Amino acid sequence: MSKRLFIYHYNPIELFPPVVNFLNFADVALAPEWQVNVYTTYPPDSVGLYHSGSRRIQIIRLGNGFSKGKKWRNLISLMWFNLAGTFQLSLTRINALLYFETSSALPTIIGKLLLKKDFNLYIHYHEYMSPKDYARTRFQSYIQSKELLLYSKAQWVSHTNQKRMEMFLNDIHQPLLKNSEIMPNYPPAEWITHKNPSLRSVDVIRFVFVGSVAEQGSYIREFLTWLAGLKRDYTFDIFTQSETESLRRIIRECNVKGVRIRGYVNNSNLPDVLSSYHVGLILYKGIELNVIYSAPNKLFEYLACGLDVWVDTAIEGVIPYYTDKVFPKVVPVSFSNLDEYNVEQLINREGLSYLPFSESYEKEYKRLLDRISNVSGN
Repeated sequence: MSKRLFIYHYNPIELFPPVVNFLNFADVALAPEWQVNVYTTYPPDSVGLYHSGSRRIQIIRLGNGFSKGKKWRNLISLMWFNLAGTFQLSLTRINALLYFETSSALPTIIGKLLLKKDFNLYIHYHEYMSPKDYARTRFQSYIQSKELLLYSKAQWVSHTNQKRMEMFLNDIHQPLLKNSEIMPNYPPAEWITHKNPSLRSVDVIRFVFVGSVAEQGSYIREFLTWLAGLKRDYTFDIFTQSETESLRRIIRECNVKGVRIRGYVNNSNLPDVLSSYHVGLILYKGIELNVIYSAPNKLFEYLACGLDVWVDTAIEGVIPYYTDKVFPKVVPVSFSNLDEYNVEQLINREGLSYLPFSESYEKEYKRLLDRISNVSGN
């Protein structure tokens, strides 16, 4: 007897590597009788479409994802995603439903609370949103108020780390929610390198940053200013598909050499790309609680590929991963005061033992997929 799982992810899944990883693993880990419908939106033109390569995983695109500065297009896209997504749910008998983030919750709210449809419910949050964050838009605030009614009915509600979960449970006034789970965003096991590189005698330090970079929320200007005065050979490559014009302007204003904007890189190609670098950078500023208590995907991806990681001391979510006895290292720095550090000491691995990163998404996602696979037929 066939079973069906619906997945709702309003933002384009291509911009969320953990979701792509989850779908790839679901094709392997879900029992054969399962069929999967994934409802999402189209990514920007510069990003290639994800195709699962599996007949049982169907990707349905309902409009375009959020586009900066395109208010009406965003509104129409959001309405279409929710209307079409709800219509599909109302017509289809399903066994399980997984949605990501409050922005994807409305079809589930209508299906579960109004239409009284019977299915097992699973919820995951990539990010933490505080009550203040929800209050910024009426739609998000309204949906979140209804979403509160779903948590006790769900079989699984997860965040990416313990601190975010604690804040979330405090916000919803359910500190003892029994179905709460932690599901970190680890990379695939196949990424984990077992090379034993040394940085004791590096002629040219190769820095890299992967991800969105905006001046307001990052230390990109501070890092480039420091690079411009660095009395040492280096290169710095930035892989991003956002804010490239403002980034070029900052590079010019900092009068820094050896910096390249490399554009978007598909996440599946990252191991080959990252393997040629020495230091991976996490340049986020600790302004919002979501960032302060984050352990970004790139932390684990850099480590899996054997890179040392530099992260600002304000990002408290990374504190459990600090290392100074083994490498690759996670090095806390103040990006506002990099001149106070000796770069040779920061990159030195002499006397340290090599400990490859050992965590992968397979173990984490298997817990959730086992729960889904074990649901009874409705």
